[in-house]
Amino acid sequence: MYRCPICGKPTEYKEELGGLCEECYKKKMKPKTYEIKTHEKILVCRDCFAIRIGNEWVQPKPKYLKSILSRIAKKTFKGYTPKITKEIAEAIIPLLSSEGEIRIPITLVKENIELGNYTMIVKVKHTTCPICIAKKTGGYWTFIAHIRAISTRGRKSIKQIEHWIYEIIPDADVKRFKNGFDIRSSDSRAGARFVNRMQELGALVKKYVQRKKIMKGKREIVINKFLIQI
Repeated sequence: MYRCPICGKPTEYKEELGGLCEECYKKKMKPKTYEIKTHEKILVCRDCFAIRIGNEWVQPKPKYLKSILSRIAKKTFKGYTPKITKEIAEAIIPLLSSEGEIRIPITLVKENIELGNYTMIVKVKHTTCPICIAKKTGGYWTFIAHIRAISTRGRKSIKQIEHWIYEIIPDADVKRFKNGFDIRSSDSRAGARFVNRMQELGALVKKYVQRKKIMKGKREIVINKFLIQI
């Protein structure tokens, strides 16, 4: 009968464990400290609270945060397989609203054996994402509409149309003309609702699509442009 060379307990010989029993393997392989501070940071936009993954900025959803934390944990606990649950990621999301250190509970695994629970300390740093920078400088619009009254009915509808603009698109940047409006907004869904309302009024709508890179990065935004004649 094979016995563990450290404690002498009868056990099955496993080459991946170096011939040790699971308990002795855990004692030998587990990190010396249960709390480790990482040099990695979680970058969070101070305006929209998006989080950065590589070159992308995404909304702070549990699946994205779990991906970030797992990547950081693999760098911090080299040689181990860290396990972070979706529930832990979800519980951490509210903590991202403030800068400072947060403690992430993780489970370390090696050779399919759980070595125990540990804590990874990660720093949260606030910055401004490229999209919010572009919004502040007026360079981020996903909906642009040129509205022109070309008929008597259209000219009589100007006041009603202006009311709809602010009712449907709260963040609308509006430039007024004698015979219409130019509208810009970062809310393309609200813009689409406004266009539908104009079509119900009987307006002629032509749509154009433009793609634009943000801050010289890899991310593209789609700008929906409309010429609306009533």
